[in-house]
Amino acid sequence: MQGEIGARVGEAVATDEDVPGLPRDEIRVARQDRALGELWRSPALARGDRAGFAAELARVAADALEVARVGVWLFDATRARLDCEHRLERGREEASAVEPLLAAAHPRYLAALEIEPVVAVRDCHRDPRTFELSARGGESVAAMHAPIRRHGRVVGVLRLEHRGSVRFWTRDEQRFARSLADLLTLALEAAERLSAESSLRDSEQRYQDLVESMEDVLCFVEPDGRVASLNQAFERRLGWKREEWVGKHFSEFVHPDDIARAAAVQQQILQGATSAAAEFRIRDSSGGWRVGEFRASGRRVGGAFVGTIGVGRDVTERVRAEARTRALLEIARDVTGTLDLHTVLERGLHRSREALECDAVLVFQEDPTTLVSRAIAQVGLDPGEEAFVRALRFPRGSVFQGRLPAGETIVLQDPVDSSELANGVLNPLGVGTMIATSLTARGHYFGGLVAARRTSRPFDAEEVRLCEGIAGLLTSAVGAVELYQRKHEESRIEASLARLGEEMVSSLDAPVLLERLCRVTREALQCDIAHTYLYEEETDEFLPMAGDGDTATPWEALRALRVTRASVAERVARLEQDGVIHVVADDEILGGLMAAYGISNGMLVGLRRGSSLIGTLSVGRRAADAPFDAADERMARRIGALASLGLANAQLFSRLESASQLKSQFVATMSHELRTPLNAILGYSDLLLDGAYEPLNARQTDTLRRIARSAGNLYRLVNATLDLSRLESGRIPLDPSDVPVADLVESLVLETADGRGGDAPELVGTVAPDVGVLRTDPGKLKVVVGNLLANAFNFTAAGRVTLDVRRRDDGVEFAVGDTGPGIPPELHEAIFESFRQGDGSTTRRHGGVGLGLYIVRQLVQVLGGTVSLESALGEGSTFRVWVRSAPEDGLSTEACDAASLQAPSFARARASAGRALQRAR
Repeated sequence: MQGEIGARVGEAVATDEDVPGLPRDEIRVARQDRALGELWRSPALARGDRAGFAAELARVAADALEVARVGVWLFDATRARLDCEHRLERGREEASAVEPLLAAAHPRYLAALEIEPVVAVRDCHRDPRTFELSARGGESVAAMHAPIRRHGRVVGVLRLEHRGSVRFWTRDEQRFARSLADLLTLALEAAERLSAESSLRDSEQRYQDLVESMEDVLCFVEPDGRVASLNQAFERRLGWKREEWVGKHFSEFVHPDDIARAAAVQQQILQGATSAAAEFRIRDSSGGWRVGEFRASGRRVGGAFVGTIGVGRDVTERVRAEARTRALLEIARDVTGTLDLHTVLERGLHRSREALECDAVLVFQEDPTTLVSRAIAQVGLDPGEEAFVRALRFPRGSVFQGRLPAGETIVLQDPVDSSELANGVLNPLGVGTMIATSLTARGHYFGGLVAARRTSRPFDAEEVRLCEGIAGLLTSAVGAVELYQRKHEESRIEASLARLGEEMVSSLDAPVLLERLCRVTREALQCDIAHTYLYEEETDEFLPMAGDGDTATPWEALRALRVTRASVAERVARLEQDGVIHVVADDEILGGLMAAYGISNGMLVGLRRGSSLIGTLSVGRRAADAPFDAADERMARRIGALASLGLANAQLFSRLESASQLKSQFVATMSHELRTPLNAILGYSDLLLDGAYEPLNARQTDTLRRIARSAGNLYRLVNATLDLSRLESGRIPLDPSDVPVADLVESLVLETADGRGGDAPELVGTVAPDVGVLRTDPGKLKVVVGNLLANAFNFTAAGRVTLDVRRRDDGVEFAVGDTGPGIPPELHEAIFESFRQGDGSTTRRHGGVGLGLYIVRQLVQVLGGTVSLESALGEGSTFRVWVRSAPEDGLSTEACDAASLQAPSFARARASAGRALQRAR
């Protein structure tokens, strides 16, 4: 491609002599030289006005070369396209918009610009270097393209276009085009230089503005320590004029205690350190001191040290905040190290006085009931001043118009502003300025914290914030102490109530309960005396029943006292309504009684049964300054509730005991009265069946057997009822002995077989070889297993009953199974209750009153064993009884009728006795 473009350039470049008949035009060359001189002297070129110079150059070039169009094109920053900087159309006043030339679309044209001084084209439509341009629809026929170069690189092109016919470009014209392109290069460089200078000036100005607008102090210090320059922040921060300090040594405005630290920074920089930092105080124009954090670095020119640049940041607020935080942390550490209110306040106030640099600090507390405040702690007052302050009382709203309870902080820089407070409190104490801030936690106003100075030095905003922070810490600490005290008090109350509850349930004897009630109440409420009175409806009197805290003589005198309900009707009405009333020594009704016992403060607590008042619990304290407070009242109410419940239980137990005695008497009487005729019926029935009088026919025998069977059932029912009574009264003793289990099982099998007919289910007994001997009560164990066997036969119409005995753990397990109808799961527990059966209807097929299994469970418990059931409908039932070896003695030493508990063997014994009687006759 380069060879082709070079050939075209050689064809296009021609001298005047190459064109026949064309004379040399000296005039045109002179005009071109004048044009170059005019452009060289252009003001636009001198001031770097690139756009203005491009327009001027286009006008001059169009006139000098007599071309129809002149365009100045420049590459963009990416060199992806050429943008038209300026284009001149001869004969047109306004230039039309020109689209950019994309580099990717004109590769030959751009290649020619890179290698040729001027691309002179006779016919753009036919020249391969420019036909891509002519394809855009341009009218030009001939054109010169002079590359604009900077530092050997094409940055643009000057396009000179001829319209109408083929034109040969002379060398002078090409040289003129190159000169124009060089001028454009100069214009670009001038514009860039002037732009850089302007940018530098702008940068310097911005730097200066930045330095002047900095919040940090910027200074330049000469090697000898003199201040060379300062920024405006120095004036804003310290109040000085810069001129006052320029030329002075930096140590003149540094705090004397910090000069050594500042000088050490300067020395480090002089010794070659890159940077150094330190924190020191600087004097401001008011004579005070501001804390600055300075970082310095050295400035060197040509390797020589010329001074130190220092940047200082005002950290006064941070330092004060850190000091305030340290003070708060120290106070927090002091006040959280104890749960004693006096210690908390004493430590907190001592530390607060130091942190606030004041003369006195005190805390006053508001009574939540009366809303009257009084001082409870102070630091800094002499004894006389302290006595004066502690005697002061401030009703809410009397000082500061109630602003402290609203959470507002009061700052008095001049006591005259509050004349009433000044005359009444501040002036007598010599207070000059003060802060009062609220002690409020979770919306609850506790009191106030006051810090005072005897001088007129005001409290600044930082000190006010510090005081508020201290108040918050004290509030939290006091809240924690109060919470601990409440929890401790609640724990004490709960412990006292728990002890009272134990006392109330440890006995059901009313006199014992009342004595314990008085003793525990006196201890719980920390009072001097406690008495209980019960109301007697027959005499309409409250009778003293028990007391604690009295000697014998006052108690006997009190027992002789009779208090009628009418005499204390008002107090009774209040007790019935509220449950607790407070009584003081000047009470018009009970005051005389309290005076006789030396009681200054008392409480009456109602004892109730339902809504009725059945008595009172009275407590008293002899000290006049020890009234019963709200916590005492809460405890008294709970004591009254527990005592009422305990008395109700005692009365209920008394009634139940009476009912039990009546029941026992009834059962014993009925047992004697019923069993006597039943024994006769059963005895004579056996004699008749044995033929003691005369032989019986089959019908008579069947009738007598029915009579004997029904009488036997009734006899067993009477015995079961008696056994139930004995079990419930605890009159079943144990008589343990070594029982050969195999012999016991054989005896049960034989007795059961004797009591059953020929159509009864089969009984299969199995005893494991390792069962051996079991130490237990044989009679009771026989009753348990016998009842289970009887129950199995009763509910098994056909099939068999099994008794499986084996050793388990440290005892023996007896498993009685049957092939009966089974028991649904929901009745597995119910059938062990008294008078309960699986089928409780009047049409049930099986007899009994539901006491057999109940007696089994009770006796098993007496024997120290367990009983369980495995059963499902249609699958039979298995009762498992496990009895441990060597049980403890029973509940009572009273003897019981063992024969009455051996129902399975009674029929056999009775039959043997009948046969013996017949033989004797």
